[in-house]
Order: sequence, then structure tokens, then C-alpha cells
Amino acid sequence: MMNQPRRTARHRAACGFSLVELMVSLTLGLFIISGMLTLIARNSDTRGEIEKAGRQIENGRYAVQRLTEDIHHAGFFGEFYDLPAGTVLPTAATDVCSTDLAVLKTDMSFPIQAFTDAATPPSCIDAADFVAGTSVLVLRFASPVLTLAEGWVTANIAATLAPGVIYVQPYVEGVNFATRTSSPSAATLFASSMVSGPAGALVTAPIYRYITRLYFISPCSRPASGQAHCTSAADNGAPIPTLKMVELGSNGTTGTPPLWSNGTAPAFSTTPVAVAEGIERLEFDYGIDTLPATQKDGAADAYSRCAPCTVAQWQDVVSVRISLLARNAERSNGYSDPKTYAMGLAGSASAPSGSLNFKRHLFQAVARLNNLSMRREQ
Repeated sequence: MMNQPRRTARHRAACGFSLVELMVSLTLGLFIISGMLTLIARNSDTRGEIEKAGRQIENGRYAVQRLTEDIHHAGFFGEFYDLPAGTVLPTAATDVCSTDLAVLKTDMSFPIQAFTDAATPPSCIDAADFVAGTSVLVLRFASPVLTLAEGWVTANIAATLAPGVIYVQPYVEGVNFATRTSSPSAATLFASSMVSGPAGALVTAPIYRYITRLYFISPCSRPASGQAHCTSAADNGAPIPTLKMVELGSNGTTGTPPLWSNGTAPAFSTTPVAVAEGIERLEFDYGIDTLPATQKDGAADAYSRCAPCTVAQWQDVVSVRISLLARNAERSNGYSDPKTYAMGLAGSASAPSGSLNFKRHLFQAVARLNNLSMRREQ
């Protein structure tokens, strides 16, 4: 019987992998590929969450910055510092949104005002664009950028001032309000108001744009196509709570010749402007200078939510403490918000039950009403 030839190492190598070896190799390969895909997916999710958090922080910071800047400006009316003492607060139904020049002149006694936990918004904010039960902050001031410097001449009116915009002109004895109109019988109201110029000569007083801004929380950022206000279809069917602002401004009215009128201003645009998306809740505490009239120093001695404040309290508000809760615009899968957030004197707030899977961040700041508090400093 002949012996079987011995297989050499070279012969064995030419035989390839056995079935068991092949299965083991495939299994190991699948584990490696699965691990790599899992790592890539997790990195993608992490990057997405970082992007969401970045947008949230940017929106929250911008919202606080925008509110703070306008609070700093509240009560600025050019060189006119002796604010008249108001006796009746502007109402949400009419006066707050009025563009009647006489009403505006009266309302300037209250550079800051708010409607806390309002069931309905002021008349210039549509109810569909307002989250019921939240607050509306009203700020009044003149633009810090001069529209016409002192010493202007009549020819500057047509070249510089826009029709339908409200302007304020402070001078030694008081303040004027006017709008540029096309009425040929209107008098040039501002031309008669003078201030001391170079070498003591009297020149026409400077002119500023007058601003009334209302800040509030809206249930959406952008209405659905073809819609003017927030609905369930807004923001592609997923409405995002948004800090918005209404400014009583120009409606684009034109006319010649451009003159002045101290009558009722034309209808003004009140289309809300989105300031920052994802602002879910906004609370204000108002710092009040409670010292006697002869001892007021411009510092807040006590804070109040002003729900509501009296006429005297509003005129003694010198700072605002802002508590702003911002959330991601998009949901985070597998996340449930367990936190409570300290919203100043309004107390603690938790995430609504229907939106627990949005991540949130609380922003807080104190803004001083410089134009009111600094006048009281000793």
C-alpha cells in the first residue's frame, strides 16, 4: 500500500480559507462596520445637538442684548430731560398703540410700562400672534441717532425726514411732536422751536425719530404661506415660540409738498417683527426707587412684578431684571427636560408637558434705565 504524499506548506496555503474561517472573518468585519456606523451616527447626533445648543444660546443672548439696549434708551428724548408728571397710565385698548400726537406727548411721561400676565394683548398686536398670559413690555424713547441736527433749514425736511414717521423735537421750553405730511395748509411746526447755538445765537432745535416699541412672546416665528398671523401651520407645521416686537412706525405714506402737521398721524404699520426664535418664556421684575422725593438716588430699593404697578411706581422704575427662558427650535430624541427654572418674582417654571423633549437654557440680566436713574444720582 502506497503512502499518501505529505502536504507541503505551499500546498496547504493554496487550499484557501475553510468555511468556519470565512464565517468568523465576516462576523468580525460586520462588528467592525457596525461599530464604525454607530460611531458616525453618534458623532452626527452630537454635532446636531451642538448646533441646536449654539443657535439657542445665540438667540437667548441676542434677545437679552436687544431688550437691554432698548431699556437703556427708554426715557431718552434728546436734550429734553424734564419729563412731565403723568397722571393716567396709557391703556392697552387704545392709548398704548395710539399714533395721535397729543396722546404720544402725554404717554412720554411713562418711558417704560408693562402689561403683566396679560390675557389679551394691546390693540396693535393680533391675539393670534400673542401667547395669552404672558407679558408685554412697552418702551418709549427718541432714537439716539439725530435725524436733523440743530440749525437745520426748511430745505432739509424733504431731503431727510420720511413721510408718516413720528418725530420729536426737544427745546428749552418743552417738546414738539409732528409728522411730515402732504397737507399744503400745514404749518412748519418745528421751525419756531429754537435752542441756543454757537456764540449764543438761537437756531432751530434738533429733531429725533420718536419710537414706541412693544416686546412680547408670539407662538410662532413665521406664519404659514398666505397667512398674516400665527396658526398651527406656521413654521412648517411646528410653531416655534418667538420674541417679537411691534414698533409704531412709517406706513410708507408719501406726498408733496412735504410740510408738518400737529394733527393725527396716518395709520401706522403694526406688523410684528421676529427678534429671536425659541424664546418660550419672558418675565420682568422692575426695580423701583422708593426713597422720598427729595432723597431719590436712582438706585432700585425694591423689585416688583408690577401686576399692576401704580402711576407713581412706574415713574420710579429705574432698572429691569430680565428672566428669559430659551429652548431649542428642534426636538432632541430621547431627551426629557426634568429641570425647573427660576423666573424671578414670577417663581419657578417647568417645561410644558407637551414639549419636554426640547432642551432649554435660562438667561438673566439686569438693565438700568440710564436716562431715568442717572438724573436722580446725587
